[in-house]
Amino acid sequence: MVLVASLPGLKPIAEWRLPSGGAHGLDIDHSRGRLYAACDDGALVEIDSESGNITNVWPIPPSPDVTFFNPSSGLVHVAIGEPGVVETIDPRSGTIDRTVTGPGAHTTVLVPPDLLYVISPAHGGVLVLGNA
Repeated sequence: MVLVASLPGLKPIAEWRLPSGGAHGLDIDHSRGRLYAACDDGALVEIDSESGNITNVWPIPPSPDVTFFNPSSGLVHVAIGEPGVVETIDPRSGTIDRTVTGPGAHTTVLVPPDLLYVISPAHGGVLVLGNA
């Protein structure tokens, strides 16, 4: 679920149930009013940030680690350490692209406007993915 809370006291306002378990890796597309939650059960869930309604669900490998929305490209990136991939979803078209990174590569950094850095133990360094 996604728990909506007020600031600064973190008083719960709403609980939005998701269709997939193990939600984490949350990011937001402010311009479209969408949240993206990667779930351990193998789904990326798109949520309307005003109503909490589920607007889309895409299959991804289970046990994702981190999620980034890139406002420059409009793409959502989900790093998954096992098997070692980055799933890139275009929420406008629904297309999914997969980039193999290597086992254990689950720590990423989005570098605007169009780079995604992936720390890859298998490579002993950082992979730089362009046009992110």
